Amino acid sequence: VEFASVRDVFPLFLQAATAEPGSEHFLLQAKALYGAVTEVPAWVDWERVARGQDVFWRYNIGMLTALLFAALLPGFGAPNINKMLLRTGYLTGPRAYARLMETAHFYIQIMMPGGMMPHGAGWEAAVRVRLLHARMRVRTMLHWDEGAHGLPINQEDMLVTALAFGIGALNGLDLMGFSLSQQERDDYCHVLQVMAWLMGVQEEGLS
Repeated sequence: VEFASVRDVFPLFLQAATAEPGSEHFLLQAKALYGAVTEVPAWVDWERVARGQDVFWRYNIGMLTALLFAALLPGFGAPNINKMLLRTGYLTGPRAYARLMETAHFYIQIMMPGGMMPHGAGWEAAVRVRLLHARMRVRTMLHWDEGAHGLPINQEDMLVTALAFGIGALNGLDLMGFSLSQQERDDYCHVLQVMAWLMGVQEEGLS
């Protein structure tokens, strides 16, 4: 199967990751990635993750509103990010709305109780996005000026996105008059640290 031509490679990934050992390149890569996303780092604190998910549900309407107006829409203005979105058609016509709905659904899956543990709804959503990003890199590199724009969907782009989900959303809540404790803020951001790690942000960028 041609990797770049498949819209959702997650089923193929799971199939390859759990198949009998073999020498095929995709099989080896899938098994390596599966190991990477199921071996949870020591810094992940599941109690903090659970508390952070509770923060989302405590302020869910405000959180989703802040995500849209204080994180996603400003993020669409980032030059490298909007170049990718324009290339994929996600900023044009009805696909722009679909993109926002997909992101809201992803966000909710991340915040489902227990969802970030291996094979949970949020875990699967984050790994799906990681695979989607990899597929888009393969397709985009054929017509991408890496010297001018860097690698498409690179470490900086992904880290900025995670920060937008965290700091951007929290700033949005502040502007709407919500009052969160420092622990609520820290626990909520810990969920996003785990999300970013699953999506491929290197651990040194998450400290």
